Amino acid sequence: GLRPGKGAIRWILDASPAPEGKADGKADGRGRTAPFEVGRTEFLDVPAGSVAVTLPARKYLRATASVEPVIRHEAVHALLASALGTRERYEAVPRWFREGLAVEWAGEGEVALGEAIAYTAFHDRPADAFVVGIVSPGVSYAEAFLGIRYLRDRLDAPGMKALVGMVAEGKPLEAVLSQLLGQSMEAIAAGALRASRERVARLLSAERERSFRESLRAERSAGPAAVRTWEALLQGDASGPLAPTLHYLLGKHGIQGASDAQAVRKARAHLEEVLSAGGSMWRPEALVLLGECHEAQGDRAAAMERWQEVLDVFGEDEGPAL
Repeated sequence: GLRPGKGAIRWILDASPAPEGKADGKADGRGRTAPFEVGRTEFLDVPAGSVAVTLPARKYLRATASVEPVIRHEAVHALLASALGTRERYEAVPRWFREGLAVEWAGEGEVALGEAIAYTAFHDRPADAFVVGIVSPGVSYAEAFLGIRYLRDRLDAPGMKALVGMVAEGKPLEAVLSQLLGQSMEAIAAGALRASRERVARLLSAERERSFRESLRAERSAGPAAVRTWEALLQGDASGPLAPTLHYLLGKHGIQGASDAQAVRKARAHLEEVLSAGGSMWRPEALVLLGECHEAQGDRAAAMERWQEVLDVFGEDEGPAL
């Protein structure tokens, strides 16, 4: 139900090439180095109250469908910013609410949540360790999404529409939530924290998490045993939060140890599953390895396409770019 305010929304397609040497070495919480952006929304000084959404074209030319959720995500930011009219009023809305709405309405939430679970477990931490509380300054997209889902579970559709409408009018979020839910913000945040951890536990059982984390420790000394564990985990839940990571690990192990054409084909199939899962976790690494698969199969042109996509999309990311 959001409508633009008086300030116009300007859409800009940035056709410039990937910058070189731009990464500054600061991690963004996902292992990537800043700056890495797929789009941005910002206020313009002239005319006052107007908003610009910029999309870097190079990131979507080789995978055009991937721009749709980005457009939807940035459109939510742009509409809310335009409705509020000033940078100060927009930034007064807590980040978790702004990002949670954008992720939810862009349809990115489930992928973001799965990636957060897998990324955390991959680094040998409890799978719900990324859940730190929606009021935390370091709240992730995944937890912001879970926060919005928590509100949706407690408010009916008219209630959610009323909530967003009042926030877009400039009313303080905490006051609106307390009015609609009859609780303090502290109680609401505590409830969201509890619900988020329960959601993670439903998506990844303690047994599967333990098996996965142990397999990564064992990989250093007992590669074949780790591979068997990954295959079993993937067979047990082919669409769960660990699935893209398991495909990546199996594809990486397969191409690095490929001894014949069949092994290359099997590794390639796993890596292509990583790309089909959506999101960006393991995408640059999978593209690099897919290029190696193509080269092993004698298709140098296809390999170059994969590697060029890494430079176009992840050119600011120091790891893949190197």
